[in-house]
Amino acid sequence: MEEMAGEEDDPLLFLPFPFTTKEVKQPPYKGSDPEWLAFLAVNKDQQVQKDIKFGLAEIIRRGVEKNPGYVRLLGGKDIKLKKLWLDIIYPPAPPPKHYVSGIIIDDEGIFWGDRPIDSVAASHVNMAIYPKAVALTVWTFVNSLCRQTAQDVAKALGFNTEPPQDTSWQTVAINRMKEQGALGSGGKHAVKVPSTTDKPANFPFPTANGDLFGPSIGSDNTQLDPRIQGALHAASMTFTKNWQPVKQPPSRGCIRVDGLVELQGKNAVMAVYVLGWYDPKQKNYMAIQTGLKHLIQLKQRPAAG
Repeated sequence: MEEMAGEEDDPLLFLPFPFTTKEVKQPPYKGSDPEWLAFLAVNKDQQVQKDIKFGLAEIIRRGVEKNPGYVRLLGGKDIKLKKLWLDIIYPPAPPPKHYVSGIIIDDEGIFWGDRPIDSVAASHVNMAIYPKAVALTVWTFVNSLCRQTAQDVAKALGFNTEPPQDTSWQTVAINRMKEQGALGSGGKHAVKVPSTTDKPANFPFPTANGDLFGPSIGSDNTQLDPRIQGALHAASMTFTKNWQPVKQPPSRGCIRVDGLVELQGKNAVMAVYVLGWYDPKQKNYMAIQTGLKHLIQLKQRPAAG
């Protein structure tokens, strides 16, 4: 795409149109670009590379220390950096830019054109126009509730036979909810909804999880029908699985650092997938993404019996 003429001049009025946002890839860095010269300087300095890697590992370690769930599993806040496997990758081109089309009104007249838009705003607009996670969540809730209602009606009329075993995770969750819902009516058992520490993705940073539907489903003060509880639980799991929060894109000139960081506590060892974007100008990480690879207890015992 050619450079937008007069991009620096703000029009008197710009009326953007929906469904016109587009992503434009940027040309590769040139050897004379200051960003590429900064890449060369980092690549020649082994100490700087070491500082970049250990700086990211230390950020991860401090993040784990602030997470009570992982602190409990690791056996306290005495968490040490055990090993790290991190690579420094120099992107060949800047991150893409986003543009939105609309009507431009300025001193020269009225015409159709493109204007740049912030990448984060573009991601929010895309999620609003195409709410995949919300649509799948609603579909899972309606589908699960209808399926369970149809089975219960058929059973009440004596028409149904044993349905074929459905091994999908939605059906397993619904059946478990119904069983525990029946037990919970006696006040002895309560349905347990996974907490934020049960889903390691994107830890130790906040994630969308069980607070979507308010209080924990199946608690003692919840009088919902077990079928609704099961459908809500399946919908919540679908939302958590498909929801991807908007991430801050890297700025021009950032270096990619990714790999594994291994941490050791008193009771367990944890390995973390990590991806960070380091700005050599500001000497700081602009964005970090994490995910749990494994958490292994140092002392493991076989099952009784």
